[in-house]
Amino acid sequence: MTRLERELTPSYDLTFAPDGTLYVQGSASSVVPCHQFKVGDYVLSHVFESELPVALSDLISVASAVYLADRVCPRRLPGQDRYDLAWTRRIRVTLPVRDILRWQDAAMQEILREVLQFYTEDEWDFEFLPLNNVPQSRAIQASLFPVANRVQHAALFSGGLDSLAGLCQELIDLPSDGFLLFAANTSPRTQGVQAKLSTLLRERTKRVVEPCFVPIGLRKRGPRAQNRDETSQRSRGFVFAAFGAVTALMGGLNQLSIYENGVGAVNLPYTRAQIGVHLTRATHPLALQKMSAFVSRATGAEFKFLLPFLFTTKGQLCRSIAELQLGPLVDLSVSCDGFPQRIEGQPQCGLCTSCLLRRQAIYAAGLMSFDNPAHYREDIFSSLNHLPAAKLYPFRAMLYQVARLREAIASPDPWASLCTMYPQLMEISLELRDNMPASGSVEDQLIAMYKRYCDEWEQLPARPPRGEPLRPSHVGANYGE
Repeated sequence: MTRLERELTPSYDLTFAPDGTLYVQGSASSVVPCHQFKVGDYVLSHVFESELPVALSDLISVASAVYLADRVCPRRLPGQDRYDLAWTRRIRVTLPVRDILRWQDAAMQEILREVLQFYTEDEWDFEFLPLNNVPQSRAIQASLFPVANRVQHAALFSGGLDSLAGLCQELIDLPSDGFLLFAANTSPRTQGVQAKLSTLLRERTKRVVEPCFVPIGLRKRGPRAQNRDETSQRSRGFVFAAFGAVTALMGGLNQLSIYENGVGAVNLPYTRAQIGVHLTRATHPLALQKMSAFVSRATGAEFKFLLPFLFTTKGQLCRSIAELQLGPLVDLSVSCDGFPQRIEGQPQCGLCTSCLLRRQAIYAAGLMSFDNPAHYREDIFSSLNHLPAAKLYPFRAMLYQVARLREAIASPDPWASLCTMYPQLMEISLELRDNMPASGSVEDQLIAMYKRYCDEWEQLPARPPRGEPLRPSHVGANYGE
């Protein structure tokens, strides 16, 4: 790291007290009581009629501390220019845990730092202290159902279109199995969506679909003048995966499925201005490999995260909804990066990349009749000629990426061309090839997926009005945060 980078890199020391209070000393603040974290780990004890084992309780504490640190430590110092070199932070966390020997182990801390660096591109350091004489969980009431005896698979369930379509496909592929869903919710609105979708899925398919809703967020906020929430929050994938793993292990399962389509999981940059984790790695296949190693070490139980639809486009995945005749559920799911929009009847913006990919996939799957355009602030199919150029940047950026993908796939050597444009694909191929079935190589399946993805965009009737073509400079380096 150069001297300039060191000067521009925010540095924070965070100390967690046994009662959950966080004290922060940062580049622009003194040591003050800051926030308290709210996590419904008691929900897991209630659902499974059992206290959390020490290893799982500590894992939740670590994940909670990471989530809170990521939120309260701004990437830019007050008054700093947004375009300065200020993405990476140095974050030191002091946290009490119950199994102090496990977390003080050098190999354990190295795995933790490595996985967090991949998710966030920050420098993390941890000091673990012994936590004694603290109740492990709240009193346990009788559960309504013996979850562990009814389910064979565990999965994340966000209430988004991917999680809905992925679960539908699993219900088709595994007609006799039950599903345990971990649903993290950061607001009542989010839980409302998750609860409604899971209830309707259970009622209409007559299958075992058991959701576990766990609230995650801030219970008490410090003064806003001193504590500005960081909006990028690149640790969310780490946190939700960790909580999902705890849920699966409490259910007697050693795997957790994440229903993300392949295009979204790999998440290639839309423009050349986006580098590193300017794009989230929440469900990146290499992140989940690292998470598998981390959770296995942290819990002492072999655990694996699965991406069952890594080589499937979102449009392909959504066809499972039609196959189960569950089209009306599409309009209940949410995909917007800014959900909720807090506009009556319009919970999604319609213009962020998540909304645009959602609508492209719904169109490709033939589900447009179940997607009410009035529920978006902007309907991309009717507003293109009326929107200012700034609002169309995400749409233009996506079409720019599709054009580059199509150019690479049409070349004499598609794989070499794709890797030249997107070197991260080579890394994915090298890491995953040993775990692939003999039916097809990673390279061939990725090429086929991106070809389908380009074909789906070609079918979309919406096109931006003529004007100045998109150039990388149109989208700043922080686009997508």
